[in-house]
Amino acid sequence: MSGPEGDRARKDAQAPQESAAPPSAPDAGGSGAPAQARPKRRRRGRFLFWLLLVALVAGLVWAHRTGRLEVWIARWQAAHEAPAPAPKRPAAPPAAPEQAGHVPPEARVRLMALMQALDGLSARMQSLEEALSARREALEAERRTMFELGLARAAAPGGTLAEVAAGWRIAAAAAPAGPARQAARERAREAARLVREALEAHRALARAAEALRAPWEPHNLIPQPDNPWLARLVGWVRLYRAPPRDVARRAELAARLRAVAEGLLLGEAPAADRWEALRAEVLLDLRALGRRDLRLPRALAPIAARARALREAARARLEGGAS
Repeated sequence: MSGPEGDRARKDAQAPQESAAPPSAPDAGGSGAPAQARPKRRRRGRFLFWLLLVALVAGLVWAHRTGRLEVWIARWQAAHEAPAPAPKRPAAPPAAPEQAGHVPPEARVRLMALMQALDGLSARMQSLEEALSARREALEAERRTMFELGLARAAAPGGTLAEVAAGWRIAAAAAPAGPARQAARERAREAARLVREALEAHRALARAAEALRAPWEPHNLIPQPDNPWLARLVGWVRLYRAPPRDVARRAELAARLRAVAEGLLLGEAPAADRWEALRAEVLLDLRALGRRDLRLPRALAPIAARARALREAARARLEGGAS
């Protein structure tokens, strides 16, 4: 065939042959180079991946051992936790006109007056506290003075038992609180008992001395002349008869008893043997006179010893420093 139809038939026969022909092998210096570089890139990427993984694991182990891992976790949790909702506050009431603006003059005047009154009250309170403190110090000084005066009165050597008891009463009332006041009260009670016992013994001795007095009255032995001039001259001179011996001896015993009785009021007493002798002699005369109802104390020395102890206690407290 010739002409256009023959050319078309030849082209149709050549087209399947070109499509069925095997591809030509690439040459060594052309398009075959990228296919050989791909395995190398894959091996390099895997090596870097494992290296990074090992480094990451080593860093985690180091952070866990040093404790920084827990710190990082806590910080991350604190950063990603949702904040707690703030409590709702009640809405503030609308401000009053006086609060919203300036203070009115009337309120300012009242406030200043109140502040001045408070300052005056504070100054008054301070002055009262100072006055109370001064009064307290004055009372303390007065108490100390009264305590010392009471002790001095009780320690006086020439005072009576009543004065000793009064001194201890004053000291007990003005003594400082605590053991000192308790001791002073005990001394005051002891002095009061001693005064009662001494008064009882004094009354017994006074009754015995009164019973020993004999009913004898002396008479003038010079007769009175009838002449008034001579009677006046004779009246200037008196002559009495001496009393009987028994009367004189009983009068002397009565005088000794009165002296012992007066000494008891002072806290003094004769020695035990002297008092025993005097007591025996007085009792014999009282029985001779028929006065068996009268009784005399057996011992007077304990009264004097107790009085001496009370005086020494007061003197020791004064010397030791009364407070």
